Amino acid sequence: MGKRVFAVMFLCGLALAGAASLAQAETVDYYIDVIDESNGQYKYVYGGGTEFEISKAGAKSGDACLTATLDCTQWSGAAVGHYPLVDLTQYKKPGIEFWVKGAEGGENFEVILIDADDSDGNKIEIGAMATPNFVRVTKEWQKVVIPFTAYPKKGQYWDANNNKMVTGIDFNPAELKEIKFAVGPAYNKGKKSVTIHIDELKIVDIK
Repeated sequence: MGKRVFAVMFLCGLALAGAASLAQAETVDYYIDVIDESNGQYKYVYGGGTEFEISKAGAKSGDACLTATLDCTQWSGAAVGHYPLVDLTQYKKPGIEFWVKGAEGGENFEVILIDADDSDGNKIEIGAMATPNFVRVTKEWQKVVIPFTAYPKKGQYWDANNNKMVTGIDFNPAELKEIKFAVGPAYNKGKKSVTIHIDELKIVDIK
């Protein structure tokens, strides 16, 4: 009888362990080789002479990488959007993972998360400096992981009606929509622009 009870308990433990493993949120690919607009992906830029393209040469892996040339004379950025929206609250330890290399090395940039404007009409953004906090960019590919805990809980959005930035607004982690690579006028002093290459952009559950 004792052996039978032990066997049942052991099997229950295995089942619970399996359920816990299944409960872990899956990796979400924001960019792997293509921007598939038919599958809810898109990209865009803002700010002066900023350019954002898919480069067929020099990828870290696969067929292509993203190349962003960011205008350093003003606030500018290159963003990748994703539908369906990503619910970061389903992850134990959510993080943004990608590979990066610079055209010259030493490029400084910020990684911004933007929630959906579907429900409240406002795209709230929060930012974390990738450099030098999580990587020092060189001309070689490097893996970067930025934990969601590195981001502030409150962000900002642009109020077009009043032509001003509204700050101190709660970011909605259940509705992550876009990831943006951005620079400001003080990020890369003395440079008019910087170029970075991005590959394998993902949302992950950090181990």
